Amino acid sequence: MASEQIIQMFEDQEGPILSFASFGDEIDLWPLNRKLAEKNQLVLPRVEQGHLALYVIEDLNHLILSSWGILEPPKDKPIAPEKISLALIPGLGFDLRKHRIGYGKGYYDRLLPKLIHAKKIGLGYQQQLLDALIPTDPEDHSLDELSLL
Repeated sequence: MASEQIIQMFEDQEGPILSFASFGDEIDLWPLNRKLAEKNQLVLPRVEQGHLALYVIEDLNHLILSSWGILEPPKDKPIAPEKISLALIPGLGFDLRKHRIGYGKGYYDRLLPKLIHAKKIGLGYQQQLLDALIPTDPEDHSLDELSLL
């Protein structure tokens, strides 16, 4: 099962881990998010004024449904992007150059360069690996690694 594989891959990482609140057909990170929250390592993004702000989450029950239908953290425990040690990045699709396609708002493209100490991993399913290369702009940033199950 993908959830068990993901837990095994990332549960022993140290430091704050940026994850995401699985949405739609995205890979299910809720089992991992629960474990990370228990260890006080879970960081989730929240859309604020056109960018992603990051917050530490200790209790998944405190998440708030956004206007996009995505669960977001409350604004009570902010964390700076440079403190993140590992970043799990969603995408609709990925290419062999480790670029991603998102929902088109550029939130992660603006966040990725700020994650200066984090290993950035695109996380999804094998079916999300595209045969063609994704067209990129100067503001697009590649990931360090892909983990497609």
